Amino acid sequence: MKRTLAALAAAALLPLRLVGVAHADDALAAPDAPANLKAGVLCTDVGCRGGVTWTAPDDHGSPITSYTVADSSGQTTTVDGTTMHVDVYARPTDKTYTFSVVATNAIGTSTPASVTVDVQYAVPPLPYLDHTRPTIKRATLNGRVLKVRATDDRSGLARLQFGPKRSRHAKTVKIAKSPIVRTVPAKTRFVRVQDRSGNWSRWEAVQKHDN
Repeated sequence: MKRTLAALAAAALLPLRLVGVAHADDALAAPDAPANLKAGVLCTDVGCRGGVTWTAPDDHGSPITSYTVADSSGQTTTVDGTTMHVDVYARPTDKTYTFSVVATNAIGTSTPASVTVDVQYAVPPLPYLDHTRPTIKRATLNGRVLKVRATDDRSGLARLQFGPKRSRHAKTVKIAKSPIVRTVPAKTRFVRVQDRSGNWSRWEAVQKHDN
């Protein structure tokens, strides 16, 4: 009789135990977003490097297996669940940088955590960071001799473009400094110059002087 009662009691408790196991499984979830993000980007005369660190979030009972970092340059890096920092090569043309980090476990992936920082420079900005336009002061054509006076205060002059009309397909030649003197077709009517950073001046009409 005692054995029968014990068996009945065990059978009655079994559903409760199963419910308890089910509740424990239901508690597992994707991790929270990584916490305490800190980042920085530094440019020197040899290039730009950046990095981001974070602390582990709540994993909700399922260990974090990896972290994935994406930055505003389009780079994506994945590290294991015990690593909480990533270093990247940064683009020198960006003034700010954004890093986003997600955590992943066996259940799923967290929402992203993000941080945006200003790019720091250990030296003055390099020539290719120049976003200013060169300026044509004067352009004259005497017969077929074109003379152009132009200025660029930062990266220096690199190319001259000229033609009968304003067109990006116009004849382009390399230059080094101003004033620019060059033999060109007599039908040349417009000119512009480009600096070493790739910035073009506005098109300027050539003042024609006949002998």
